[in-house]
Amino acid sequence: MATYGKIIYLCSAFCETMNVLDTYNIAWKGLGFGFHRFQYRIDGAFFKAFDGGIVDDGAIDVMAELELASGVMALRLVMTGTVRLACNRCLELYDQPVESTNRLIIKFGDGLEDDLDVVWISPDDDYIKIAKPIYDFIVLAVPMRQVHPDPADCNPEMIKKLELLSVRESPAQENNSAWEVLEKIREQINF
Repeated sequence: MATYGKIIYLCSAFCETMNVLDTYNIAWKGLGFGFHRFQYRIDGAFFKAFDGGIVDDGAIDVMAELELASGVMALRLVMTGTVRLACNRCLELYDQPVESTNRLIIKFGDGLEDDLDVVWISPDDDYIKIAKPIYDFIVLAVPMRQVHPDPADCNPEMIKKLELLSVRESPAQENNSAWEVLEKIREQINF
């Protein structure tokens, strides 16, 4: 009986995740040729559906513009907002502004061609699932170096610790081997 309860709980958690992502499905079959706009507001629930990424929270406005033509569709995604990241310098959370404009081509078929800008769907599919491309483009918009825009916003205690443990090389030390530098670091931290 307890196992049955756990299965329901796991299914419930999975179904909640799927329901969040279902919001980002576009029912394209009833749409006529031309341009169609969709607005989305992305929040923490969206990011939690993609467990384990570098982005776990944020507030992003997405404008999706779908262009339907005969046999092919184009999707333009314009995203602006902020994501919550851990600063690489002091490890505190901060809001990182992100902006991204991307274009995807949507084709019908089995996806024999390998192209990053092409999404393949079956002609029998009623929906275009855009949650994963939105997430991927947000992650790509995050800078590689994730630090507070203003260094003064960093945690002062952590900055002091970093300065204490950082190695300063003088011109005389440049000729030392790497092992000598490591030995000095070990002495500094009393290891």
